[in-house]
Amino acid sequence: MIAASAYVGRTSLIGAAYRPLLSGAMEDVGEVAVGENAWIGEFCLIGRGVVIGNSTIVDHYSHIEQGARIGDRVLIV
Repeated sequence: MIAASAYVGRTSLIGAAYRPLLSGAMEDVGEVAVGENAWIGEFCLIGRGVVIGNSTIVDHYSHIEQGARIGDRVLIV
């Protein structure tokens, strides 16, 4: 779920499938959650199951691996 007040750059990919495990299986880690007033720049890759807190800024060209949990008011560059 992406909060209505969040901004996501047009070129960013949200909920991207991560590379498969060595067995070839894809791990299901849930949906992405982006908090209120969060900002995700251009050309970002946000993996499956990532949680981004309220008022967090993810700078352009950032990559967040699947399943990561990021709190409120964090700056990722």
